[in-house]
Amino acid sequence: MGKNRKITNANIIIGKKSILAQKIFKKNKRNIFISYHEISKYLENQENIKSIFFFIGGNFKRNKKLNYRFNYIIPKKIISKIKNKNIKIYIFGTQNEYYKYPNIKDNYYGNSRNELKKFMYKNYNNFIWFVTPLIISFNAKKGFFKYIFDKIKKREKVVIHSPNNKIKIVSLNDFIKFINQIKNGNKNKYIKEFLPPSSKILSVKYIVKKIFHRYQYKNFIFKNLEKPAQKILPFNKKIKMNITKKYI
Repeated sequence: MGKNRKITNANIIIGKKSILAQKIFKKNKRNIFISYHEISKYLENQENIKSIFFFIGGNFKRNKKLNYRFNYIIPKKIISKIKNKNIKIYIFGTQNEYYKYPNIKDNYYGNSRNELKKFMYKNYNNFIWFVTPLIISFNAKKGFFKYIFDKIKKREKVVIHSPNNKIKIVSLNDFIKFINQIKNGNKNKYIKEFLPPSSKILSVKYIVKKIFHRYQYKNFIFKNLEKPAQKILPFNKKIKMNITKKYI
C-alpha cells in the first residue's frame, strides 16, 4: 500500500474531510483517510485492503458537470482499477436518487448516481450501497437541517420549498450503529441497497412543523405546494414521530 506500508485488512476511507466518515470511523492504522486523488498508491498492493468506503460526491444542485464528475466519473475510474474482487466497496448515496423531478436540471444528481449504480451491478458485485436518510442534528454542518437550525438560531424567516415531498430521516446515533453492524458483517436480511430500519418516512411539512413547535418558532413559510416529485422507490405509510433530544 505504497512504500513502507505493511498494513493488512485496511479500510480505505475516500473523503477524509467527511464529517460522517469521522463519526463512523476511529482514526487508527487500519482506518486510512485519504482524498480521492491519493487512491492510486493504495491500490498498488490490493491484497492488503479489506474495504473501500466512498464518502465523496454529493448533490451539486443544477451543476451537471460537478454532479457527473464526483458522483459517477471519479468513483467509476477508481473502481475500474480494483482487480481484487474480495475488496468490499461501500458507497453512500441518498434518497434523492429515487426521485424524478419535473425540471431536468434537478435530476443531474440522481441520474449521475444511478449511472454509477448501473456500472456497479454490471462490473463489481461485491458492494453495498447505503441510501442515506436525512440525519437530524441541531449541529449539522451542511444540508437541510443546518439551514433550518441556523435560521432558528438567528431568528430569521425559514422558507421551506416543496413541503409535500416525503423523505426519510434518522438520528445520527442510530445511523452510525447501523453502519457499524453492516461493515462488521451483520447484514442478515439486507440486500445491496437499503435504508436503516430505524429511519422514518415523513413529509417535509410534518418534520419541520414538529421542529418549529418544539422551539416555539413561527417565522416560517411554505412554498411550491404543487404535487411532489415522482418517486421511483416506493415509500411506506407515514409514521408518527416525536422530536426529542434523541434527534437534536
